[in-house]
Amino acid sequence: MKRITILLMMVMLILTLTKESKAQIIEIKPWHGYYPEMEGTYPLTFIAFTGWLIPIPHVFVRTWPTHYYVEVGALPVTDAGEITGELKTGLLRLVAKAIERSQMKGRQEETEGIKVNTDFTHQISDKLFDARSDELSDIYQLAAQFIKTLSKSE
Repeated sequence: MKRITILLMMVMLILTLTKESKAQIIEIKPWHGYYPEMEGTYPLTFIAFTGWLIPIPHVFVRTWPTHYYVEVGALPVTDAGEITGELKTGLLRLVAKAIERSQMKGRQEETEGIKVNTDFTHQISDKLFDARSDELSDIYQLAAQFIKTLSKSE
C-alpha cells in the first residue's frame, strides 16, 4: 500500500512538472547491477526500479549539498567497521593527549628548575657583592694604618 501511494505521488509529480524542472526535482533512473545509474545528473529525488517481471520502485532523496542519497523508507544501517575505526581514533587521541600533557608537565618542571637556578645564581652574586663591599672598609682601614706607620717612620 505504501509503495503504491509513493508511486502514484511520483507519477503525478512527473506529469505536472515541466521538462526543465523535472531534471532538477525528480527523475526516473535505470537500475543495472548494484546501484542506480546516475548518468551525470543529480536531481533532488529519483525513482529506480528493480526486478524484471514485477518491478519494485525505490525512491531516493538527495542529502543537500552532497550527492549522497537516502532511500525513502529504508532502515538505518550501522557500519561496524566505521564504529570500530572511530573508537580506535578516539582512543588514540586520548593517548596522544595524555602523552602531550606529560611532556608539557616535564617541560614546565624544567622551566621552573631553570627559573629557580637563575634565582639562586642572582642570590649568590648578590651575596658575593655584599661580601666584597663589607671587605672594602677593612681594606681602607688597612691602607690608612700603612699610611700612619709610614708617616711616623719618616
